[in-house]
Amino acid sequence: MTVIVNGIETRDVHGDPYLRKDIDKWYAEQMKGDRMQLTLFMEALALIQKRPLTDLKSYFRLAAIHAAPWCEWDNVAQPTGGGSNGIKGYCVHNNYTFPTWHRVYIMLYERVLYDAMYEWIDQTVPKTKQDTWKKEAEEWRLPYWDFARFADRPASTADTFDYDNDHDRLRLPILCMMPNVQITAFPKGENPTIESRPNPLYKYMAPKPMGEFPDKFKIAGEKAEDSTNPNRKVEFTYPWDKCIATTKYGILDGSDANIWADGGQNWLQSNYALNEHPYYGDKDKDVNAEKLVPTLQDLVHRLFQYPITSWGAFSTTRYTSTNLTPPANSAKLQDDIPNAISLEFIHNNIHNFVGGTQFLRPPKEGIHLWGAGHMSSVSMAAFDPIFFIFHNNIDRLTAMWQMLHWKKWFDDDCSKPTQNNDLKPFHRTEEEFWKSDDVQNWRKLGYEYEILKGRTHHCDDDQKKIQADITKLYGNQTKKLFDGLPKQDGRQDDFVITVIYDKYALNGGAYKINLFLEGADNFRGPESEGFIASIYNFSSSLDSGACGNCQQQKEDGVKCIAQVPATVPIRHYLKRANKRLDEAPRPVYMALNSLGNPVKMDIHVQLDISSRPYYKHPEHPDKDRPLRYKFLKFGTQAPDDSFPKAAGTEIMHPREQSRL
Repeated sequence: MTVIVNGIETRDVHGDPYLRKDIDKWYAEQMKGDRMQLTLFMEALALIQKRPLTDLKSYFRLAAIHAAPWCEWDNVAQPTGGGSNGIKGYCVHNNYTFPTWHRVYIMLYERVLYDAMYEWIDQTVPKTKQDTWKKEAEEWRLPYWDFARFADRPASTADTFDYDNDHDRLRLPILCMMPNVQITAFPKGENPTIESRPNPLYKYMAPKPMGEFPDKFKIAGEKAEDSTNPNRKVEFTYPWDKCIATTKYGILDGSDANIWADGGQNWLQSNYALNEHPYYGDKDKDVNAEKLVPTLQDLVHRLFQYPITSWGAFSTTRYTSTNLTPPANSAKLQDDIPNAISLEFIHNNIHNFVGGTQFLRPPKEGIHLWGAGHMSSVSMAAFDPIFFIFHNNIDRLTAMWQMLHWKKWFDDDCSKPTQNNDLKPFHRTEEEFWKSDDVQNWRKLGYEYEILKGRTHHCDDDQKKIQADITKLYGNQTKKLFDGLPKQDGRQDDFVITVIYDKYALNGGAYKINLFLEGADNFRGPESEGFIASIYNFSSSLDSGACGNCQQQKEDGVKCIAQVPATVPIRHYLKRANKRLDEAPRPVYMALNSLGNPVKMDIHVQLDISSRPYYKHPEHPDKDRPLRYKFLKFGTQAPDDSFPKAAGTEIMHPREQSRL
């Protein structure tokens, strides 16, 4: 029987859909209240996680829609995408339907949980109490993880330690860091009590190693290789097949299968990575120690401040402009500067921050990011339960951008041809699949977000209120930071670095581009002197089961584009070195593969400057001038031409570099 994907139909007394809420705020409300929705969510998730693999609405099969083990869902043949090796998959990454496909995916997951709540109520809750519990289920919607919002902290502990500002402003949801959760239980013949239970949001636990499942559902290892040194070629397979539970930073060099089986949730490392920020020297910290802003929060704010010109530019990292002609270092980006930031790029970095890709043991300076986990792998990411509440926020950001740019819906020549694509494998009816136009209005799908509640896209006052709320959530700290930075001639210039890269440069293998200011000479990970930001390609080796969409993109030579702010380190550099604006340092990069080794690849890196800060002034519209970036310089420096390198030596692994 065909699975018809629908949202939750229940509405409030005004006929409006119920809210999807910030998970930390929702959890705090539940703990202070009756915990009924918390209990329903936890019990429903635990229930679907225990369903057999043959059940399309089991957690395993829902997660498997995203990628591995590449099995069909709802008898829908997976499109090959024209890839030469015929490997299949429903993947839409690096494409214009990235937000809309995932919107239907999250709606399906939410509905399955909702139906499971009723199943649990019927089996567990006494008849006399079932109506009350069903009413709570009707009002529940899947919570989202607002990964760019600073964590709430009691006044008694706020800013007690200096390192608080550096490493814990952004963090995973509280519920994702707790192995157990206290919920309501109904012992037979007794009144309800509060009991501690294993938390199904903490990890997904399979009944046995996933490589031992029947062939149709068997999870394979993921190949990783390093050919940077022909004399010491390194190969490794991420042991997803040996894992029973999902992990964050738990796959470690030197560990055996017993460790990998349940690698643990090293969430402190996830939190550390989420707070990645530009390097500050000791002289800089005296004025900015209280104003450090993680690059992630800055990027989310910029997503709504930039004059992004089209749906195509907003929705995906895919670079399709004709302004850049091969080779990559032959042209400036010019008009593409405001379009270089995208929702998908922000999404890609978070996958890496949360899961980790560093298998090899790094030098001591980088030990805080040692380990790899499911969220960093395209093939395995959806098995970590945080995936769905994370993507729920991706949907929220999409809805927010839509509300501010309603007419920019598949409006450009690149995205238009994909507007009527079937969003497989999700059926809207027995005969038809969902399409992007079917999901343009999220409210019709049965949910709403608080920041948009009661607001419309055709009311200017509503638009201003939304922007003000966005600034309050993500922009105020950045504005304070920028206003306190050293100025040149009284100007508050904004520097950005735009990068064009080949997602499949390592045959699809994952890699991270670390950007630095020229002159950096010692690699210590994100805390290296001159560090600016990183870019993660979020890809899996094409030899390990990448889908046809990825194969086709590689054959077509599709490139990706991303952009990071460089204002903080450059303006401090110019002040310290007493340089002019046109003497800004050359940006350099170091690309590290998933084994942590530097690799040489042709990457277009361009530095540009705007004559004013990027943030808008809602109180002073006359100051809200359009962003106009002036091209400064670009480079395609590979590691053996720039950083890190010691005179007379060959490029080395960072652990060896640290010994020089």
